[in-house]
Formats: sequence, C-alpha cells, structure tokens
Amino acid sequence: MSGRLWNVLNVLRFVAAQSKGSEILFKVLITIEGEEVLHDLKAVCGPRDKAEPFITVMLPEED
Repeated sequence: MSGRLWNVLNVLRFVAAQSKGSEILFKVLITIEGEEVLHDLKAVCGPRDKAEPFITVMLPEED
C-alpha cells in the first residue's frame, strides 16, 4: 500500500510543478492483482486553521 501512495504523491509533485492553479486534475496508473487501472484524481491546495497551506487528494467528483 505505501508504494501506491508514493506513486500518487510523486505524480502529483510533477503535475503540481507545471500547474498554476490551486486545483489539479491528474491521472495515476495503479496495478492491483496484476491488472493495471488508470485512476482520475484531484488535488486541492487550500488554507488550514492557521492559514498554512494544506493539500487534499480526492476523487474528481468530491469536494
């Protein structure tokens, strides 16, 4: 499981470096039991309680 999280965060890092907005749509290829599936994800950067930046990764239809 930790390898999948590492892959998602690495893809997000590369996509975020090219993005200019606070909302990023990206795709990640994940292999589960030998089957490769392309997943759409969304990352949103917004303020936390003390206005520090916070990144949330979710499905595209989530808020």
